[in-house]
Amino acid sequence: MKGMHWYYTAMAALGLLHVFVFSLMLRPSVSDEYRDYYITRETTLSPMQRRNLTPIEPGEYFDHHSTAVGFDGWSFAERDHRWSLGSSAKLIFLLEEIQGSEVAQHLVLRFATLGEQTVQIFLNDEPLLERRFDGAGEVELRIPVPDSLLQEGENIVRFDLPDARQPGNGDARILAVALRSFSLS
Repeated sequence: MKGMHWYYTAMAALGLLHVFVFSLMLRPSVSDEYRDYYITRETTLSPMQRRNLTPIEPGEYFDHHSTAVGFDGWSFAERDHRWSLGSSAKLIFLLEEIQGSEVAQHLVLRFATLGEQTVQIFLNDEPLLERRFDGAGEVELRIPVPDSLLQEGENIVRFDLPDARQPGNGDARILAVALRSFSLS
């Protein structure tokens, strides 16, 4: 009977350990970036990619392969472009200093759309553009940027894409914009 006491004590301890581990799984103590990428999948930009972003300068040109710009909500880089995934995608970039003559006047985007698409573009949650594109070919947009919208540190260009859809060629992704390049000028 005495051996059974140890058995029940060990089983109870093992049960408590399982409850503790399960509670950690429900509420892990991790950073928001880690949680958003690895657990909730709210972002496609990994914590390492975010940490490796480097400040950019107005006038620099960044193609769809760039590692200086974070691509959140975008597919992998293909030869000529990178597709948006779903109905929202973001370009994340860092600025070191905001000084009068060095501040960009325009956001320049080169892209094509999957057929007809409504594209809404925001900079740091402020609307810059809403336009319908026919998908006939590549476009280059030069969008004026008010001085007050760019900020030191992280800046986010968000694309809202309400007409995103599967392309109908067997590709299961939900696509809208094929981004080729981005710059501030």
